[in-house]
Amino acid sequence: MVRRLLADGTAATGEREIVPAEAEVIARIFLEYVSGQSARKIAAGLNRDGFPSPRGGDWNASTIHGSRQRRNGILNNEMYIGRLVWNRQRFVKDPDSGKRQSRVNPAGDWITTDVPDLRIIDDDTWQKAQTLKSRYASHAGNKRQTKKRLLTGLVKCGCCGGNMTIARKDRYYCAARREKGTCEAAFGIAAAEVENRVLDGLRRILVGQ
Repeated sequence: MVRRLLADGTAATGEREIVPAEAEVIARIFLEYVSGQSARKIAAGLNRDGFPSPRGGDWNASTIHGSRQRRNGILNNEMYIGRLVWNRQRFVKDPDSGKRQSRVNPAGDWITTDVPDLRIIDDDTWQKAQTLKSRYASHAGNKRQTKKRLLTGLVKCGCCGGNMTIARKDRYYCAARREKGTCEAAFGIAAAEVENRVLDGLRRILVGQ
């Protein structure tokens, strides 16, 4: 999308047009997804090839697949098939924190406008992507939820300093590696080993006191 500037230098609102370079990235994402690549692998490839994400930083899997409920993310954006959807969410103030929080409106309240000039993805590719997303979501919903470990949210990657998350067989893996492909730490470490090292360190501190 391009924002045009008015004579006074302010951004004009409500005007959109296709940016060819960005459209190529969107087309690449859809084509790779329907060919069987995961959102994580696609994100890693885009980061490797130096393409900035919509916000200018690194790509990650959630930027691509988004949320099923909120219908955000590249693969859910109907603008790429020539439709703009308005009033999808509203903002309310949290009574405790005073901060604004987004809430999804009922689908019946959404407002849809056809904008065929903004189409990038053909209907066949779009439908294939939506079918795959539904299939993957159903499969993921049937999986056992990962149990939280003693150090969940506290372990950092020694290579890049990013967070580490629990994945296959109770092992910690670098989230930047898994989500963005931007870290070289590929093998992870057993959660039990990390916990034992931390507990040993705490024992030594307590004994020393």
